[in-house]
Amino acid sequence: MSTAVVTGGCSGIGAATAAQVLTDFPDSSCALVDLVGGETATLIDRFGADRVAYFRCDVTDPESVAATASEIEGWRPGIRMLVNSAGIQIKQPTMDFEPEAWAKVMGVHLSGPLYWSQVAGRRMAALGGGAIVNLASVSMHFALPRRAAYACAKAAVGALTRTLAVEWAGLGIRVNAVAPGWIMTPLAMEAVERDGYDLDTAKAEHALGRFGEPAEVARVISFLLSDRASFVTGEVMNVDGGYTALKGN
Repeated sequence: MSTAVVTGGCSGIGAATAAQVLTDFPDSSCALVDLVGGETATLIDRFGADRVAYFRCDVTDPESVAATASEIEGWRPGIRMLVNSAGIQIKQPTMDFEPEAWAKVMGVHLSGPLYWSQVAGRRMAALGGGAIVNLASVSMHFALPRRAAYACAKAAVGALTRTLAVEWAGLGIRVNAVAPGWIMTPLAMEAVERDGYDLDTAKAEHALGRFGEPAEVARVISFLLSDRASFVTGEVMNVDGGYTALKGN
């Protein structure tokens, strides 16, 4: 029996990942870590309250992270999998980007993965190993006007992933990341409506000619968590429907 922790696990890619992990690892339990319960009830209905539980946590606060990890251990000991999926988006012209907004985005996307990797990593090391998957973004490869904090944080997630992978390899802990392109999440659709994106133009920027679904990212995350990826660590894997390949031409 092992426990998976998924931050941002109550919506979007996080919720899809929780469902995929519970499906692919039938002996596992999954702790949904988020600020709101979101899809918790749906996941409990599907997989049962003995395997799924919601834990409220501010990932930017190391004390909250440590306390939540202890709560999870009290519920189901044995954290061997961690997915750092919590995310927010704040869009402002870079010249006017407010310090509070910068700190908030960096806190959720970079500090949160560090804090959770620290507390989960200690537990994994004591158990002889585990696997961590961080959420990066294809925005780490390209200019992203008015979203400097998000792009910088995601680029830093790549650096954090590679550093932890090398530093913790001797502890039996593999650390990888996925870098999604346009994925049909509630957060992405809010941005589309708010900013008036031309969806047909955006879809045409992908070699596959469409956006991705959360489940398509979740399947890759589940693979990276599994023993099937036993010789994979320190990688940032694009899951973007050919967006990077096409845009790089």
